[in-house]
Amino acid sequence: QITARFRKHESIFGTAVRADMFNEKNDTRYRDFILKHFNGGVCENDMKWLPMQPKQNSLLFRRIDKVIDKFAQYNMPMRWHNVFWDRTINMPIYAQKLKGKDLVNEMNVRMDSILRNYKGDISEYDVMNEMLHHGDLEDQTDNEKILQLVLKKMYWGDRDALMCLNDYDVARTGVMTSALVNLLNTMKDAGIRN
Repeated sequence: QITARFRKHESIFGTAVRADMFNEKNDTRYRDFILKHFNGGVCENDMKWLPMQPKQNSLLFRRIDKVIDKFAQYNMPMRWHNVFWDRTINMPIYAQKLKGKDLVNEMNVRMDSILRNYKGDISEYDVMNEMLHHGDLEDQTDNEKILQLVLKKMYWGDRDALMCLNDYDVARTGVMTSALVNLLNTMKDAGIRN
């Protein structure tokens, strides 16, 4: 009879984490399971713009901080999901009403606060979510290079972290695959090499 026992993942094997359950003081089963079976993670929703900043000038860090601190305690990398979701309905209501430079300024406030508070604590950032399917930020900011601006700011703001673009249904059709390759070449041409 042969038996095998899991010791350690050689690469990141992560999971989505519900911050409210992970931070629960009276029932640690959820957190204990994650810490036992995974070596990386991402908060399901708490890092997204809408839940993190439902009102202008009111950033909610506490739940995120507890998860990041616990992951750091166990030397587990944390992925930030997501800095921006390229879909208006997933933005805070106050941001949905902003246009042009006003929205870009508010986006800079968000990026500055993330970088100021979490630089060095995050291994990867999903900088833009679903940018191939929506394009709302490009329209709302009236800036066809908004993605490049956001990626550059995050890239230069935390050089040790990996910058990621997150989208779905890319491999099923050639249209999305080609769109992603074109986008990545544009980023590369803009000096974003990560």
